[in-house]
Amino acid sequence: MPARPHLDLTLAMTGASGAPYALRLVRHFCDEKIPFAFLISNAGYTVLTVETGLSFTEFSTAAIRRVFGDDDGCLHYFAQDDWMAPIASGSNAPATMIVCPASGGFIGRVANGISSNLIERAADIQIKKRSEEHTSELQSHSFISYAVFCLKKKKKHTAS
Repeated sequence: MPARPHLDLTLAMTGASGAPYALRLVRHFCDEKIPFAFLISNAGYTVLTVETGLSFTEFSTAAIRRVFGDDDGCLHYFAQDDWMAPIASGSNAPATMIVCPASGGFIGRVANGISSNLIERAADIQIKKRSEEHTSELQSHSFISYAVFCLKKKKKHTAS
């Protein structure tokens, strides 16, 4: 089994609309030669296919690199059930995790501490890591980023 690299960046795609934004991030990381872990849920794959027309012949790093045009080997794919992936461990956690797009189901499960797949586990580790940094009164000099989710109630239209 080949050695698995330590990756400081993780990009995960879940099943919300917005796959073109994630695709733009993938292309940016590849253009800038930034190594990153790539995760995609089954629903995320469906949305990617519908919104962009892209599809993979198989779920492997090599196949996904071909589809995204990653000729420099920056993308490292990990399957949803790969509990041995380096990003599944708090001792090997990446500095940054981006979930784009983030579905409501994903946000709800992570907010409630439910980790049933690798995307949720990696997000749970990020939250725990950030929490530990706060409780140690930010003795480390790392930067902390937060995602803020703004939910707005839809106005009900009344019949005139």
